[in-house]
Amino acid sequence: MTIQIILIIIGLALVFLLSFRLLKGVIKALISVVIISIVLIGVLGIVIYTDAMALKKGFEGEKTIIITEEQLLITAFKITSDVTLSSAINQKFYESITPQEIDELFEKIKEEDYEEIEENGILIVIEQKTFYDDEITLSGRKIKMEEQTLKDFALATSSNEATTILENAEVITQQEAIILREEGLHEIKNKIYYALLATKMKETKGNFLIKEVKNQNINIKPEMLSIKMLNFFPKKIMNNLMNVTE
Repeated sequence: MTIQIILIIIGLALVFLLSFRLLKGVIKALISVVIISIVLIGVLGIVIYTDAMALKKGFEGEKTIIITEEQLLITAFKITSDVTLSSAINQKFYESITPQEIDELFEKIKEEDYEEIEENGILIVIEQKTFYDDEITLSGRKIKMEEQTLKDFALATSSNEATTILENAEVITQQEAIILREEGLHEIKNKIYYALLATKMKETKGNFLIKEVKNQNINIKPEMLSIKMLNFFPKKIMNNLMNVTE
């Protein structure tokens, strides 16, 4: 984004200098302002559109996904394949992060120490309420994940407790619960939240990222110009961005 801003400044400077040499007086000033405004709007439009499409598709390169419940960190995992998030949802492209790495990562987030994190790719922090009452696709079945079920699941402290919650809510079958228990609590949470994210991305064609960033339920670092501008976008422009065919 820094490079884009520099290019904008250079472009505006060149336009201004050119108009300054060719014109005189008040007319020169007025035309300079008009030209600079047109160029600025055009360049910003391209940058914002490009960023918004990257946001909608879920970026390329390494992505760290963190799921939180207000101040509570639930789990985190990486999507390391060099594809967009919208492409990664059809297969298991995530890589689990150890509990120790998650704690270290969360400490940096609380201290707003993003420098090291940003060097390693994109950080996407998602409030789990974005998944309340959503459908989740597991083993080819679509099941509604009730709000209370997800809240209870997030607070589970053992694989047995987590799978029991999911089994009682009929999110998983008894046989699936037996298999999942062997994988451990950390992997169970990653598997469920990845499935929720994958289903959400597929059903909304990535639009939920734009919507929830605007609603401040998703925080992305490094922050892009389009994200900074989302709160200023008229509703019509927001709808057009979300309706663009990928």
